[in-house]
Amino acid sequence: GMMEAIRPSLPDAEGSQWEKRQRSGSTLDPDRLAMYVVGLEQGMPPLDIFMRKKPRSELKLKVVLALDESTSMGDSEKMRANVEALLAYGDAIKAIDPDAQISVIGFSDHVRLHHGFENDWGDQAKAHIMHQAKGEYSATDDERGMAESLGLLMMAGAEAGMVRAFT
Repeated sequence: GMMEAIRPSLPDAEGSQWEKRQRSGSTLDPDRLAMYVVGLEQGMPPLDIFMRKKPRSELKLKVVLALDESTSMGDSEKMRANVEALLAYGDAIKAIDPDAQISVIGFSDHVRLHHGFENDWGDQAKAHIMHQAKGEYSATDDERGMAESLGLLMMAGAEAGMVRAFT
């Protein structure tokens, strides 16, 4: 079904991530080496110059689902189908990774946040999204919608993130 179809497209939340600024370890943090050299010259080298692999269980997937809300979508079958696909996609992500956090934005001439990462993904959230999604705003600005989606991931500190648009 849908879970098998989207599983290969999910970011690899099992990849190597690093915890930097560690006081011990076998791997030097390349970002701290210059500070260490300068610190040695000044007689106070920093001690947090190592890094270690972050345990895989600590990585959290964050997904932004972006919905086109321009007038080209209108109050039509196309809009309803996209909202249903967005909700089904969110359900499939949660089935694959129950710890994944999902945010939903609407984009057209502006970007609107319908569901934040901090909110639980459940029936109440989905009903809210269905009620809020409207295809009545002028002009589609895809670039702005995607830029805002990436900005949301960065602001939320996503270690593994993904954006999917429904247009």
